[in-house]
Amino acid sequence: MMRHEYHIRSAQICDAGRIAEIAKRAYQQYLPLMNKAPAPMDANYTRHILEDAVFVMSIDDRLAGYAVIIRAEDDGYWLDNIAIDPEFAGRGFGRLFIVWIENWLSARTDTYQLYTNIVMTKNIDWYEKLGFQQTSQKIENGYQRVYFSKNLII
Repeated sequence: MMRHEYHIRSAQICDAGRIAEIAKRAYQQYLPLMNKAPAPMDANYTRHILEDAVFVMSIDDRLAGYAVIIRAEDDGYWLDNIAIDPEFAGRGFGRLFIVWIENWLSARTDTYQLYTNIVMTKNIDWYEKLGFQQTSQKIENGYQRVYFSKNLII
């Protein structure tokens, strides 16, 4: 089995196009299951890079994943979006990225939240395996979302 090297760093403006490409590749599988494109496919990644905490993961020197973390003044930290290019999916890179994110977040908060679409059952299962607790479900902006939170205090 080939060993891959990975590196995580803060995103730069020049990464926005590749991040958008990864989002489209990672989320296109859900288009037939939803009545509109998944929100990450239409996100403004340049704005996220300027306003939020955006990190990219390079695998074998190729930008292959990203994470967007938003700080809501009244609602704490949110993992707004995380994706790994399908070419590298299923090899544990997403889990490694979550561990890195949680280390970054643990210096800033005790808990964080995220949501995913109810049709993204693989994501729901993955988040539950990573220790997230489902907190609610609601329809928002035309999406049926499942909300999760995770306590970072062990």
